[in-house]
Amino acid sequence: MRKKLWGIGLAVITAIVLTPQVASAAPTADSTALPSPGGARVLLNPVTIGSCNSGLGDVSVQRMDAAKVGKIDLFCGDSKSGYVHIRTRHQKDWQAVIDKTHGGGTLWDDFMVASTSEIVSDPSAGYPKSEGSGKLCYTAPIVIHDPETKTVSTYHPTVIVSENRKLVITSFPTKAAPNCTGD
Repeated sequence: MRKKLWGIGLAVITAIVLTPQVASAAPTADSTALPSPGGARVLLNPVTIGSCNSGLGDVSVQRMDAAKVGKIDLFCGDSKSGYVHIRTRHQKDWQAVIDKTHGGGTLWDDFMVASTSEIVSDPSAGYPKSEGSGKLCYTAPIVIHDPETKTVSTYHPTVIVSENRKLVITSFPTKAAPNCTGD
């Protein structure tokens, strides 16, 4: 099954979920409604992001269901983990995916959270993988389609989760394959 992950302008980004069916550019009954350009639906609460900007690391930006772990949170965090870490280290990477495939016009963090949530809830076969020290690595391909469902590009974002603390450590897009050992 494939779930619509992101529709932007003339393209659709779809998460491939284990079965190689042809994705439709049109939303289906099992599609996940996610943000679109122009602010039709913003995932992240601006007040919560303001809390992150104020240094409140223990505020949950988003709660997610993660395979093998259950409920986890993307906390504001700090320079080592969470939203602040991702913004500092990987905002440019997430924005580059949006800019390259769609010419911009979308909030990088809404796209990152939507992708991260889909990846941890329905990872590729064989994931999550233990990386030691209570860390799990998740991935699932993000396939970017044009309106005719022709594949434009594929990314394999990497999401690292602390299994014992039940939180997202980092999330970043990787082009060829997940990078479970690096950040």
